[in-house]
Amino acid sequence: MRTPQVEVSVCCHASPIEDFKDNPRDHHDPEPIYVCSKCKKECKVEDVCEYCLGAGEVTVDERVYPGEPHMAPIGTEKCQCQLNEETED
Repeated sequence: MRTPQVEVSVCCHASPIEDFKDNPRDHHDPEPIYVCSKCKKECKVEDVCEYCLGAGEVTVDERVYPGEPHMAPIGTEKCQCQLNEETED
């Protein structure tokens, strides 16, 4: 089973914004580009795991009090995408 993928900028791992820049060959046909929502620079986009954003680890939460909805982080564990890659090999 493959984990859901999401597009992020390579520079900051932030959400990319679709934009356009002038095409030097034809000013009526602008070139599509991506701009990083964090640093506002033109960037490349990569597909990464939606849960860990390519880090390979996710935060583990535990209930603070039994029967209460409050959760607190207690550490990290391997992401599901890393476990899936190991079983495919």
